Amino acid sequence: MRIIERPRANLSLRALALGGAATALALGLAGPVAAQTAPPASSDISRLPTQDEQDQEATQVEDIVVTGTSIRGIRPVGSATVSQTREDIQATGLTSTADVVRTLPQLQNLGIDETRNSGSQDAGTNHSRGTSLNLRGLGANATLMLVDGRRIAPSGTTSAFGDPNQIPIAALERVEVVTDGASAIYGTDAVGGVVNFIIRKNYDGAEITGRYSAADGYDQWGAAAVVGRSWEWGNFVVAYDHDDRRAMLRGDSPFLRQDLRPFGGNDNRINGTTVTARVPVIVTSGGGVVRYFSVPEGYTGGPLTAAQLIPGADVVDSADYTDYLPHRERDSLTAFGNLNVSDTLSLYYQGFFSRRDSALRGYRVDTVTVPASSPFYIAGLPGVAPGGSLSVRYPWFKDFGRRYTIATERSYSQTVGLTWDVGQDWQIDAYATYALAKNCQCEKGPSAGINNTAALNALIARGDTNFNPFANAPVNDYIKERVFGENNLRNRTALTDIVIKMDGPLMTLPSGTVRAAFGAEFVRLDGTYRNAGTTTNVDNQFRTTYFGAKTRDVNSLFGELFVPLVAEGSNIPLMRRLDLSLAARYEHYSDFGDTTNPKVGLTWEPTDDLVVRGTWGKSFRAPSLQENNEDVVTMFGLAQYSNGSSDPLIPISNPATGTSNVFARTQGGNNNLKPEEATTFSIGADYSPSWLEGLRASITYYNIDYKGKIVTIGDQASTFLATPANRAAFAAYITPAPQPSTCVEGNVSTYNPVYRDLINRGYPIPFSATPYCSLVAYLNGQAQNLGTVEQDGIDLNVGYDFDTRFGQVSSGVAWTEILNLKQTLSPTSGLLDVLDTLNNPVSTRIRGNLGLRRETISANLFVNYVGGYTNTAPITVAGVRLPVTEIDSWTTLDANVSWFAPDDAMPWARGLRVSVSVQNLTDEDPNVVLTGTNAFDTQQANPYGRIWSLEVTKSF
Repeated sequence: MRIIERPRANLSLRALALGGAATALALGLAGPVAAQTAPPASSDISRLPTQDEQDQEATQVEDIVVTGTSIRGIRPVGSATVSQTREDIQATGLTSTADVVRTLPQLQNLGIDETRNSGSQDAGTNHSRGTSLNLRGLGANATLMLVDGRRIAPSGTTSAFGDPNQIPIAALERVEVVTDGASAIYGTDAVGGVVNFIIRKNYDGAEITGRYSAADGYDQWGAAAVVGRSWEWGNFVVAYDHDDRRAMLRGDSPFLRQDLRPFGGNDNRINGTTVTARVPVIVTSGGGVVRYFSVPEGYTGGPLTAAQLIPGADVVDSADYTDYLPHRERDSLTAFGNLNVSDTLSLYYQGFFSRRDSALRGYRVDTVTVPASSPFYIAGLPGVAPGGSLSVRYPWFKDFGRRYTIATERSYSQTVGLTWDVGQDWQIDAYATYALAKNCQCEKGPSAGINNTAALNALIARGDTNFNPFANAPVNDYIKERVFGENNLRNRTALTDIVIKMDGPLMTLPSGTVRAAFGAEFVRLDGTYRNAGTTTNVDNQFRTTYFGAKTRDVNSLFGELFVPLVAEGSNIPLMRRLDLSLAARYEHYSDFGDTTNPKVGLTWEPTDDLVVRGTWGKSFRAPSLQENNEDVVTMFGLAQYSNGSSDPLIPISNPATGTSNVFARTQGGNNNLKPEEATTFSIGADYSPSWLEGLRASITYYNIDYKGKIVTIGDQASTFLATPANRAAFAAYITPAPQPSTCVEGNVSTYNPVYRDLINRGYPIPFSATPYCSLVAYLNGQAQNLGTVEQDGIDLNVGYDFDTRFGQVSSGVAWTEILNLKQTLSPTSGLLDVLDTLNNPVSTRIRGNLGLRRETISANLFVNYVGGYTNTAPITVAGVRLPVTEIDSWTTLDANVSWFAPDDAMPWARGLRVSVSVQNLTDEDPNVVLTGTNAFDTQQANPYGRIWSLEVTKSF
């Protein structure tokens, strides 16, 4: 076995990144700036904003966003709003917006993430390579992402989600998260909660930043600039960010290699009839025994006999050629402008643009068939019946190099609006937004795989020298033109959002002013989805394009009432203040009819130190345009799944690994989907004792009853045969379908009718190393309303800031504990306890911090804790099925040290900030979790090890 040496890392990227940081330092020579001092060390990273902070924000005319309510000047009654300030964001040292928000323990790293494009051959991937947020682990679609309280066009090709990385960190003022249902305020999708990104709008000056990060497997550099100016009659802020990350090979981490024997797993380079061949390898399986015969490396053509073949498989580890993280470039631009036309009328504009391009490299091996009638045929091999065909594992690397899959995203949002103070403290806010997101997963030529099997089979059958399936000499362009095509999965989603809202005082009671907000909203979603490729049907005819489109209109009326029932000074014992909030939203969907969702909030302040709060409400989510149209997004794939089902109708294909070869519908809408509905309840308390200044604590109990939750079965494909119980739970979606003995690889007409009919529909079928003739079952993994999810838990937040002779100390801990999680896996399975199991939320997540500020130095240490869980889908190794295993918790440390130029610094240094950060300070390895293609769980840990980051910022 020979492994080809990888090229050295691109040192020019490192030089460019360090140059960007040096530029920020050098530009300090431009002249004096306003004095800047270090802010306080970061306090607890997820906290409730104080009332003083809320009041200060309310006085800033340009900052009209109050997350969780439509009424200006009040906090969301009853709800816990977790906040990350700009100082908190900087202290993390993280370079992506998604990673910053995911430090909050209320978010689970389940579902959509660019690392789900790991180059493995599992069915089901995130084709757009975007990243989503997932509150409570309820799903990305159940978390509403907003920018300054406004919707954006959803990203994604096969699913719809908000991608936080469209918003550059340089543009962020803060992030606010409402951790309970908010459909009464915002409408659909706000089931698990809302994540609202507040953009910088009140900045006067200029700021440039250079940054560089490095880990064992990759490096990353970026640069950002912010410019803002204010006048009496208005202001503007523009922010730009560029980010460039080098690809990380799977081979850079032992946890991602095909050969997982060092961790007690399988050597997946050879898995039954699936071989990651370095040279052409013939695979025979007669008599139930799998044999391998490798073509000599020096063979380039001419007669070839069985005696010349080398027994055994000459293989490579595809991890040395396949990326875990793709090479990615991203540009983001945000702009805000406000014009005060008069004392009562202001016009504003807000927009952003985002470009993301990524390239994922891979190693392609296909199975080609050589019939006995072919001049290339080699007779006399053991395990081949007389007249039987030869199955050859053919590596295309020698011909075309690595497979490249390109993913692109272009998105923008443009909002124009006005605020009009109409008198008596009433204000009208009206705006119109047009947003667009376009995604493409693009493959062309050899990267797209064999798209015309008929042409390839014809070449082999007649012995055409343009393609000798055994030769190690590179093939010519003749093959490119006749065998390969293109696979382009494209999505275009446009959002039109028109809102008019009015809020102000309604009446005055002895207890205070009753305030109200009401308004109307119109939303139109237009989606077009194109699977453009060249696939063949049973007649071996090309199908070039598969297209679908869908439009949805939503008309809404909403209202909210704030009622102070008891005010300060009422002289009622234990009743310093009592506030009530009532909100409701009516929506009419052009494709789903009507829905009305109420919410009630109550805040009780018995003393100056203690606030007790609670909410109850209904939430609603309509299926996305992709989910609700099976003619738009349907993807199939071939994969190997762990089979512990003991079902004789679904035999094990590979005894050594205990896996079965399955044809899976990995993505696909469903025309019969119904909306999701949820009832949410929360109660909590906030405590800030007057006897100990700097201490604050909050606790919230939440309960979610989620009905009709939409799940793409394909996302759970790796576990559907893992146990007899799983086989029974997913029975409605599984069809046993072994291929007939007369199956000929590449000849679709010889396949089991289940597969033949599906292929004949013309849906795109990505490249797979699994031979079609080895398939034993079909999984219908399209989206389904699976039924019910019941979850409850506790959020705990404690922080304490105090002064010492060494400086100002801040400390905090944010702890989320899911108490119960039950859900149905199918309409007939009943409620099952899935908490702390593979591919489901982990009950305990903790983020703690300790910070110190002394004059111009700020230092922060963070601890991240992810609780243990159970691997309920063990694999088979060397023919022995592993037991269900308990996975330990995973704890890592992050650190950040920043220096701020003092007020009396030299003119060139004023406004300078230098920050050094380390993620995973102690270089902790992830826990070993054997699931098939990896030795760790990508949803609960990462393989990057210690990551160093340097950031230099200069303000003018």
